[in-house]
Formats: sequence, structure tokens, C-alpha cells
Amino acid sequence: MSAFDPDVPLMTGDVPALVLDEATGKYSLNQDKLSVKWSWQPGRFNNQFPFQLAANQTADFNIRVTAEAGGEGDVEVAAWMITTTGRVSCQPYIPQWDKHLSNVPLSTSLMFGSAQLQAMIAETIYSFPSIDWTLTMMELTGAPNLVSPVVSGRRFTQKGVGQYDTDKAKALSRLITPYWLGPSTATLVTAPGAAPITVPGGPEIALPPGATITLEFPCPGDAAFDCKWALDDSTSTTGLEPVMTAQIQEGQTGYPLNDVPMSMRDFLFAPTVAVAGFPSGGIIRAASLPSPQGNWTHLYPKETKIRVVITSGDAGIITLRPCFAGVLLYVD
Repeated sequence: MSAFDPDVPLMTGDVPALVLDEATGKYSLNQDKLSVKWSWQPGRFNNQFPFQLAANQTADFNIRVTAEAGGEGDVEVAAWMITTTGRVSCQPYIPQWDKHLSNVPLSTSLMFGSAQLQAMIAETIYSFPSIDWTLTMMELTGAPNLVSPVVSGRRFTQKGVGQYDTDKAKALSRLITPYWLGPSTATLVTAPGAAPITVPGGPEIALPPGATITLEFPCPGDAAFDCKWALDDSTSTTGLEPVMTAQIQEGQTGYPLNDVPMSMRDFLFAPTVAVAGFPSGGIIRAASLPSPQGNWTHLYPKETKIRVVITSGDAGIITLRPCFAGVLLYVD
């Protein structure tokens, strides 16, 4: 296997619309550009889009990358979008690469955006046509919920178009995948001196007033995690911005990345941004980018556990929805 070149990203940039004939000095349309098309692929359940989840229902939505008649139809996915009428969790699975894209189900507000504010994934995914992706969705609101997931990118109806290297993209999709790392377990201390309680992780974790909780975010055992963003969509029963401080502990040594606890949403995790949802006219929440970490990433080896200690200063019960987003690197 050839060495991975970090200077060559999976997403290679757009194919130029014009080409210059150096002999005549005239520009003409680039015929290769006509083979690169925008692509929106809906997630369907029982071939229905949108689909209304019943209260607390779990369902597998399938996204099939369709091919243009007579064309190759390979797709490079770059952004995820969704509309909902309530809260939903998601865990994506790509059978083409036999990989889940998160360790636990996470709130769709951390993964998906909208047409107005797309959530660009940390790395694009190259997919063949006629391959079903699976989005395992769970309704969290406790009421009927109309869900419309969509992935968008570009479709190539010919291979080898322009500077696009199909073989390289296929290879890199095996080595690099976008990934969301959520809390798998948590230890809750409800008051100073109280005995710690182990609570399950997942898309939503309750934090009572005055309590402290330690969340564990375990990196996979078969890939390193290059963390790009820290995202949060926590809410409070007060209806106001949740008040909480946090300290992030480095996975290998346990050393704190911030010397003292700090306001979680002011300094450490990028809060999501509310935008108008369609078609329901409700409110969805799209991950805000960039995060406070800017363009720097934090690389964690295989099986590392990131710990985040959060203390509530809120008058209400906080529903925690944090995650780390980045890419998995399937290399030694």
C-alpha cells in the first residue's frame, strides 16, 4: 500500500467549467464538468419520505445512492441536512465500508444541518451507486415526529473526470471516515459527599441542579480519532441557556486541557444554532461551525477515553447533548 499523503484531501475541489485551448487562446466549456452533478439523497423508511416516527419509535432509514441512467453515478457526500418536528437521535452505518459513524446514537442536532445552515461533515464519504446507507433513528420527544433526513454532495456520471481521482477517493474512504464520538457511560454525583451513581450514556443525559457528572467518550479500538470540533446542544427545563462549567481531561494522561472549570458553552463546546425548519415550520438546530478550536485538531490514539467533568449551576434540570466530531484514521 502506498503512503497516505496528508496534503491530498479526499474532497479535491470543483471541476473547472472552462478550459483554455492554448493553441488558439480561446476558452470553451469543459465537457467533463457536464458529468459532475449536484446530488441530494433522501433517507426513506419503508420507501416513505418524509416519515412520521411514533413516540419513542426506533426505525432504520435507508439512503440509496442512485445512478443516472447509463452513468456511473458514484457520489461524494459532503453535507447532511434534516427537518424534524421534535428531537431525534441517529447512528449512521455505511455497509459499503462496514463502519458505523458514531459510537453511540447522538442527537441529530449534532450531525445534521439544514439548507440554510448545512452541517459539513469532517471528511467527505465516497459511495458507489445502489448501496443502502442506514440511519438508525430514535424518536426522543415522546410524541409523533415527522423526520426528513437528506445527504448532499456531488455525483460523477463518468470516472476520471477532470482532476478527480476516483481510485484515491475509494481508498481514502476506507482509511478516513467522519465520526462523532458521544458519551458511552457517565458517573453522576448529585451533591457534595454523595455516593457516585453510574448512569448510561447516549444521546441525552439528565443533570440535576447542583450535580456533577463525569462523561466518558471512548475512542474505537480499531482506529485513531482526530478530533476537529466539540459540539453541544444541551438544554435546560428553565427554557433559558443552560448554566454549567466543564473541564476536559486529556485521554492518555488525564491531564486537564483547561486548568480550571470554565463555562462549557462560552469557551469549550460550540453551541448549536437555532434555524427555521422545513416543511413543518418548527425549529431544528444545526451544528455551528467553526468551533472555538478553529482549524487545529487533537489526535487521540486507539482506545483512548476522553473525560469531561460537568457541574451544573442551573436552576433547572439540564439535558446534556455533547459530542466530539472529527475523523477516524484506520492506520497504524
